[in-house]
Amino acid sequence: MRLLFYNNYDMQKAWQDWQNHLAPDQHLFGVNHLMNDGIQVKILRHKSGFIREASRYGNLNQQTRVALTGFLYPVVYCGFFSDTGFLALLRHSHCLRSDLVSVLHTPLDRNAFNARAIKAHWRISVLSRSLYTETISTWPEFSDKFVHIPWGADLRFYPEPCCDPKPGGFILSIGATRRDFKTLLAAARKSAQQFVICTPGESGLAPGELPKNVTLHEKSYLSYPETLRLYRDCMAVAVPLDVPENYRGTQIGISSLLEAMAMGRPVIMTRHLLLDIDIEKEQIGYWTRAKDVNSWINAIAKMGGDPKQAAAMGRRGRLLCEEHYNTARYGMDLCRLLQTHPKSAAHASRQN
Repeated sequence: MRLLFYNNYDMQKAWQDWQNHLAPDQHLFGVNHLMNDGIQVKILRHKSGFIREASRYGNLNQQTRVALTGFLYPVVYCGFFSDTGFLALLRHSHCLRSDLVSVLHTPLDRNAFNARAIKAHWRISVLSRSLYTETISTWPEFSDKFVHIPWGADLRFYPEPCCDPKPGGFILSIGATRRDFKTLLAAARKSAQQFVICTPGESGLAPGELPKNVTLHEKSYLSYPETLRLYRDCMAVAVPLDVPENYRGTQIGISSLLEAMAMGRPVIMTRHLLLDIDIEKEQIGYWTRAKDVNSWINAIAKMGGDPKQAAAMGRRGRLLCEEHYNTARYGMDLCRLLQTHPKSAAHASRQN
């Protein structure tokens, strides 16, 4: 079976970076694993154009180019459901023959636009169990369209840690989206622990307000080799999030959590409900409450006060990735889903 893959950013660069060992494969959403199972994948080259992009319909430039060539592919696969609106309209109008498959990252409110988009899809992969449960509750008539496929880390890229976290080492906080560095900074003032904060965006922290135990790196781009080095050298990872506990959005912080787990580092993280992984239940870290400085102070003290426990948490996190939360398993689950498509060779052989 032939499949056309596109996304709202440059997937060919993501593919090349992965092939050259410059980046992990998380953002390929499993397509690199499909090629090992007899599915012919074509990645649409990302180009800008003259068509105005409409937020409701997603990237119109990409989708228009898909529509012009999509008839060659039984399945069109997109990394974001929100970038399939125009193709869903074409499919609904019988102007697109290809079946749509995409990945859902955020809740879908009940309205006519979303109903049409869902109906136009063959299948929709949902990364979070809680989001999947909410979605089929909101859209029970389309429950067969949705399938829960959890995300994971690329264990080929993140090597197995060569050592346990260094006792007394620094706590690393890395990321940009909805990060609550001010709460982390307030907790750091009450700690003797060293902290390193890395963010490609504006942290909102003024250099003059940083205590001596906090190092801030604001870089527009942090390479993956630099990121790996920081993970290797830290003793734990902090993921402070600016989200209420009843937050309805994406799995904010999931990339940092999975990277820490893959690198065998324990985690301190703001709790929010869309994350599948309960870090305290799995004994790989400690939850904190949103904007609660005292809960951060307590979690930091517990993490730094018991290096053996911190090391054990890190090892359990890595084992969880090896057993379940990895991109090879994601790709395998995606492949099994696509093998049920009527145009797949596996489906045809089962019918014969």
